[in-house]
Amino acid sequence: MKDPTHLFEGEISPERILLARRISVYLQPTIITIPTFLILCLPLLPDWGAYLTAALVTTLFLSVFLTILVYHFSRKTNNVDGDIVKREERITPMLVAILFYLAAGVAVLFIEAPQIVKVFTWVYPVSTTVMFVISLKWKISLHMSGIAGPVAALGTALFPLGWIAAVLLPIVAWARYVQRKHTPAQLIGGTVEGFCVTLAMFALFL
Repeated sequence: MKDPTHLFEGEISPERILLARRISVYLQPTIITIPTFLILCLPLLPDWGAYLTAALVTTLFLSVFLTILVYHFSRKTNNVDGDIVKREERITPMLVAILFYLAAGVAVLFIEAPQIVKVFTWVYPVSTTVMFVISLKWKISLHMSGIAGPVAALGTALFPLGWIAAVLLPIVAWARYVQRKHTPAQLIGGTVEGFCVTLAMFALFL
């Protein structure tokens, strides 16, 4: 890394590029959301009805619908790898994502769910709004923000063992960097944003 404001300029093997692409797909925010909320909803057990309701609401609004949204706009902008690469092409999907996140935030208010689940659900529209504003001028890493938030949530809910999830951060950052999706500065920016919004809302509402 010669300059944190530049994309990766080195060469790596096709095998490592393939590995980086798989990491980007399998550790993308809409997938990490699922195990995160399944864990955060555990205090509802052994009431399986309440647990499954909370898990279903968060999974649908924060994962399934958003995965479809990202795939749709990725194909629409001719990005076959499932990413929306250009900063200016992210504006509309981010606005739609905010609407889905707001719907999720409202939905969890009407179901039985742990307070951390309700607060963390509201982290998503707030964080995405912050990233939307930033994205008007600068391409921040949505991937890293979407990983940092769940890491902060698990670290808070399962302290101190939950912070083991932080091992995902350098793995995802490496994958995004070597694919030339983001500069180190953009990766760090996304990470900081995800942590700051999540921990700030936890400090205010938990």
